[in-house]
Amino acid sequence: MLRRIVSIILTALLSLCFVYFALSILPGDSITYLSGDYVEVQGNEVSLISFIINALTLNLGSSAFLSIPVKELIFQRMVPTLILTILSLGFAILISLAMLYFDQKKGKRNLFEGYTALVYAIPSFLISILFLYIIAKCFGIFITYDDKHKILSLIMPALSLGIVHSAFLMKNLRDLLESEKT
Repeated sequence: MLRRIVSIILTALLSLCFVYFALSILPGDSITYLSGDYVEVQGNEVSLISFIINALTLNLGSSAFLSIPVKELIFQRMVPTLILTILSLGFAILISLAMLYFDQKKGKRNLFEGYTALVYAIPSFLISILFLYIIAKCFGIFITYDDKHKILSLIMPALSLGIVHSAFLMKNLRDLLESEKT
């Protein structure tokens, strides 16, 4: 348990160092990218230590586009992100169970193999764009996100994410079923 916690802390620190060095080599004013609201800038550079302390205390500065604190923006977007995650996981489970049913009971192994090969071969962002385009073009349905209908407006993106993740889940479930049969 302690080993995992130390591993997580080291990974977070290495990630912060990578972000710091990536932002410091950007063209333009790197202090604008690196500093939060209350950073004491020594000369013309933000130190790595102050950057890590600001990141760990969630002093992430202000959004360049919305002019509100980034911490507040993250917490505003947290609820739709969690809803989208739960819905996409549910759709992935439903799709994978349906495909496994057809694979096991109906003997439609070609359908299973073709679906997983197609989903693995095409990048996930392209599958999502194609899915949303087909649904919008064929059925005339394209719902944008609004605060009144949070769950309804997240069904289409969740379904497209569920399609992408269902192939991985199906392959793992099928391998598990095959190992249990023997």
